[in-house]
Amino acid sequence: MATTREIGSGQHDAAADPAVTHAGAGTTDAGHAAAALEAVEKAPATAMLPAPETLEHDVRRRRPPALSFLRRFDTLRRCLRIVTLIALDALGVYAALLVALAAKASVQGDWDLDVSADQAYDYWTFAFLITALLFARSGLYANRASRPGLRGIVSSLFWVMVVTLAYAKAAGHDFSSYYIFWGSLLFATVIVSALR
Repeated sequence: MATTREIGSGQHDAAADPAVTHAGAGTTDAGHAAAALEAVEKAPATAMLPAPETLEHDVRRRRPPALSFLRRFDTLRRCLRIVTLIALDALGVYAALLVALAAKASVQGDWDLDVSADQAYDYWTFAFLITALLFARSGLYANRASRPGLRGIVSSLFWVMVVTLAYAKAAGHDFSSYYIFWGSLLFATVIVSALR
């Protein structure tokens, strides 16, 4: 009888204490969560993720710099534009010197194409170097939309004349007239602008 009372008393106490009931339920839920987590950790990775496709090379490998440079069409187009403009400027400066010298020789009555061509080439080697440097400084080899235009060409050619004249005077060259400088500037402005 005492045993029966003790069992009944224990059941009554457990039913009467809701904290004990909730604690037991919480322990059961935690046990289920731990078991589920352990099952996920023990599961093989291939069961959850699809197998990656087989690659013939490593995607993390960087492309060679030379190949990347050649694959850029914009870079190639920019280089072609600069080379073309430099070639046109070289032709324009030489043509301006040749026309200026030929016009002077024609006025004097002793014009010879070979002599004028040789003299133009002698002046051209230095004049074109200064022209290319000053044109690059003025942005005349940039995109068409951002180039200064005729004003930039005239300004740069004027400074080419100034630098060339200063260099010639510093080197001790004497000129009977300075026609070759201002005459070349005039013809170069027309010819280089037309070629561009």
